[in-house]
Amino acid sequence: MGAAAFVLAINLFITGIFAASFGTIAAYARSAMGARWLALGFGVGMFHPILEFIMPYQSDSRLGQLAIFSVFLFANSLIVIGLALHYRLAPPWHTLGVVVITSLLLNIFTIGMPHEALLRGLLYQSPYFAVQMVGVAILLRNRRREALDLMLLVLLALNAMHFLIKPFIATTLGAGGSPQGYLGSTYAAVSQTMGAVLLIANGLLMLLIIVRDAMAEIAIYCVQSNAP
Repeated sequence: MGAAAFVLAINLFITGIFAASFGTIAAYARSAMGARWLALGFGVGMFHPILEFIMPYQSDSRLGQLAIFSVFLFANSLIVIGLALHYRLAPPWHTLGVVVITSLLLNIFTIGMPHEALLRGLLYQSPYFAVQMVGVAILLRNRRREALDLMLLVLLALNAMHFLIKPFIATTLGAGGSPQGYLGSTYAAVSQTMGAVLLIANGLLMLLIIVRDAMAEIAIYCVQSNAP
């Protein structure tokens, strides 16, 4: 197993842990609507590494490329919706809808472009950047800005920027020459490692925020129940 494939397997495992964690919180705290969407987002995200593992065995990569792109885009969009619901804000359905539809059409357009072309990389990664920036906008709308919330805001902004940096790294290191050769490239190892670090950091922060607010609600409920 190559370095990129190894990190990809770790990403699959970590994504599954977060999906189970948020799902457990949603099951026990029925009012935690945000946790349900976060669980769904990470659950959908588990298909991304699976599809990446399948890609080298595809003779025609076009459908696989679209599936990989779509799954990752949908997963991130669901997580953004989960954040909005957790902060008691209206989910940006219209904005995300426009981003998703436009991105899918753009991805179909870029499939025929040279795999390692810088323009293709920028067009491919820009939708991920846009979804993360929607998440940043949600946190900016949130009036409650404690340490964890501010940390998540900064981390989402860094996550967004890293998608714009990746095409330049791919051009410098080489992305395998084709979608099937991606996992064997040095860029894949670097990209997946960056993704793993950000995945763990984002997931843990979101989990801490969900748990923090759930405990606060329980504390308020206990105080009100014991009040004369």
